[in-house]
Amino acid sequence: MNKNTGKIGNAVVSLVEMSTDSRVILDRAKITASLLESFRARMLSRARNHGNYMEALDEVHNLLLEDYYSDTQLLIVFLSDGAPSDHLDIPCSHGYLVWNTECGVARTNDCRHQVRKKLLQLCTDKITLLGETFGVDRVRFNSVAIGNPNEDFSVLEKMSKVLPNGSFMKLGLSTNLLSSTFTSLSSTLTSLRTDTGAGMKPQTTRTDKTKEDFAKASMQIARDLELREAGKVVPIDISEYDMISLRVDRE
Repeated sequence: MNKNTGKIGNAVVSLVEMSTDSRVILDRAKITASLLESFRARMLSRARNHGNYMEALDEVHNLLLEDYYSDTQLLIVFLSDGAPSDHLDIPCSHGYLVWNTECGVARTNDCRHQVRKKLLQLCTDKITLLGETFGVDRVRFNSVAIGNPNEDFSVLEKMSKVLPNGSFMKLGLSTNLLSSTFTSLSSTLTSLRTDTGAGMKPQTTRTDKTKEDFAKASMQIARDLELREAGKVVPIDISEYDMISLRVDRE
């Protein structure tokens, strides 16, 4: 840390709050003493409503689009105190919201199992898309389970295993373990910044594209993400977006 400015290199922090809806609390804030104070001011914040993973992951994806062409390392820490609640709003294959009503066609428990399986696929697909969009060598997705250790964290754990540099930590109710986890992740970030500063650039730098290409790719990513959530497309290779840009430029 620079003693005069209080800043740590060029690292920045964004914060997304997950609930029934998700919202961006911080967008690329510099790591300074004032940032620490703002975190301390949130100590009295309490979890509320549901924890919908998918909207939170969409917010993360949208935040990172600004880094599509950069060579920055992307460290994502996804904290949750339980299983995702998105299943409440996902209909079964027969069109019923089976956590609110009985399925009128098949056994409700079978349909609930089907919906949970679909939700797991949707969540892991979003992690896959992060890697496809920004590069598996740049994105480090770390999921952290906090709270009652008897909660179901299986989705959270499987999300951490999608990309090669992911990790999963189950911390229970210990605030000391949570503090140690962030210390460990901070050390990882410091190491990544040191490596990049030493000239070890990631392989997925997007300096060969223009801002117009970026806009086209972002629109296509959004469209494909909507289709994927509706179960209408298979996993995508980000090179498809580059080819789309090239076709448009040639026309």
